[in-house]
Amino acid sequence: MRSLLSLVALLLLAGGVAGQGYRQPPQAVLDVLNSPVTPSVSISPARDQMLLATGVRYPPIADLAQPMLRLAGYRINPNTNGRHLAPYFVALTLKRIADGAETKVDLPPGAKVGLPQLNPDGKHWSPDGKHFVFTNTTPTGIELWVAESATGRATKIKNVLINAVYGEPLQWMPDSRTLIAQLVPSARAKLSPASNVPREPNIQESVGRAGPVRTYQDLLKSPYDEELFDYYATAQLALVDAGSGRVTNIGQPAIYDNASPAPDGQHLLVARIKRPYSFLHPANDFPQEVEVWDTKGKLIHKLASTSLQDQVPIDGVPTGPRGHSWRPTEPATLVWTEALDEGDPKKKVAHRDRVLMLKAPFTGAPVELIKLEDRSAGWQWFERGAMLALSTLTSCVRTRRVSRL
Repeated sequence: MRSLLSLVALLLLAGGVAGQGYRQPPQAVLDVLNSPVTPSVSISPARDQMLLATGVRYPPIADLAQPMLRLAGYRINPNTNGRHLAPYFVALTLKRIADGAETKVDLPPGAKVGLPQLNPDGKHWSPDGKHFVFTNTTPTGIELWVAESATGRATKIKNVLINAVYGEPLQWMPDSRTLIAQLVPSARAKLSPASNVPREPNIQESVGRAGPVRTYQDLLKSPYDEELFDYYATAQLALVDAGSGRVTNIGQPAIYDNASPAPDGQHLLVARIKRPYSFLHPANDFPQEVEVWDTKGKLIHKLASTSLQDQVPIDGVPTGPRGHSWRPTEPATLVWTEALDEGDPKKKVAHRDRVLMLKAPFTGAPVELIKLEDRSAGWQWFERGAMLALSTLTSCVRTRRVSRL
């Protein structure tokens, strides 16, 4: 009898009684809980419009109930080939800065809109500000849509599904017409089901070197998990014409961490994950190949080939090139950081990092731009002149300095 009473009490505390669904609080409480969501704001590169994106305050239970795979530090929805419980928006509004006039963006019914890097200089805007791109998550995949900033008219790119499991799924090319996208491979074979009988033992290797191990969640646990990660994270890199919808594949399917175009539109900085994977570290620590390609996928220059980052000290950084990107004020110039202390913050050195630069055709020796006493935490280029704003980090204190190159 006591057990039955305890069960009834738990059901009441949970807010529901069997057969009656969820109970609601008084209307005054609901009005506060369901007050309008403050929209996120992004400014057009032309500085003439704002994009207001309205999200949802509470995800519905249907979203929480979606299937979830826990792989390599990520939670994946196998139905959509994207992240589980990825944030989304339900309304988009264009607001003209000059007079405040608003235009609703024409969205499909029941849209779940994703915007790549929603910030004032977000990559959803074309460089000329005339278009912006967004995704729409459906029960069976992630669609690609392109909208006109002048009219709010949105068009779906047909026969394209975005792979949003890993890396940056969408970026604009400098021509403001072409997108570089990570697509679900069209020729992807059907995934084989898990076997009830193990095909091989689960093995963890030690090479006799000490290495720090942090506590991570959702890691790979078996060879079949590795197959699942390969299946869902592998993407086909492609150029998509935003006007005609024409798709041109680049290279072979792989797991891409990044594929960013140079300002000249002729080079791509590509980072892709390779095996062997780890059962103790997430995908961010897996080995990578970092290369410069042309827009047809031809290798132009290899910047780095990294191993598994299992020897990085706590609060340290990997050795070799890291933080690699394009210099935005030049046609095709690579910039990256390298540690001068072997990535170990405990070592006493005069300089911890240095910033290097290498111009196309990438055949000469890199040029050292600056040495830093503290750890580099990124940089930002000024629009005009050889000026660079560098962030450094030491003892949880972030410092910013401006340097003339």
